[in-house]
Amino acid sequence: MSTINTFGNILHIRKDKLNKKGEAPIYLRVTINGKRAAIACKQFVLPGKWSSEAGKIKGTKEDIKVINDHLAKLKTKVNNIYQKLVENNNPISAAIVKEIFLGNQVPGKTLVQAFIIHNQMIEERVGIDYAEATHRRYVTTLMHTKNFLSSQYNKEDILLCDLNYEFIENFEHYFKTVRKCCFDP
Repeated sequence: MSTINTFGNILHIRKDKLNKKGEAPIYLRVTINGKRAAIACKQFVLPGKWSSEAGKIKGTKEDIKVINDHLAKLKTKVNNIYQKLVENNNPISAAIVKEIFLGNQVPGKTLVQAFIIHNQMIEERVGIDYAEATHRRYVTTLMHTKNFLSSQYNKEDILLCDLNYEFIENFEHYFKTVRKCCFDP
């Protein structure tokens, strides 16, 4: 996708979730385009020993250095996941980064990606077996598809594996009611 995403990640503690020892859990918060996802780091710290500004535990003892090093590696892993999504032109959101980080999802091809590839192939065949007007209609359809995704699902794109009958029904309804397109056979 050609949009520019805002991206950030910070380490923070949750003082509202203290354990029996009075320690707060450490979380890695990923923020992309204003949407957040929190990843539990499975580490705890006394709230007074946490530096919010530095995003790490205060101190120089060896055990603290080991934990801080581990936390820094988690941030690096999230950065790498984000960069790989950008490089592969995959859909990007905080939730997707979290799912990949947790090993729950490997992104696949998306509807907009498939449309773009299709439209590029049609464009290359204009004058051979397609007219320029046909290519323009496909480009327009892609624009309408993006608008549909944005207005109905609050997404820029959707994985092809997430398409289902409900999506198709909603898409058809959108074209007939919002775009006022007629599908007479």
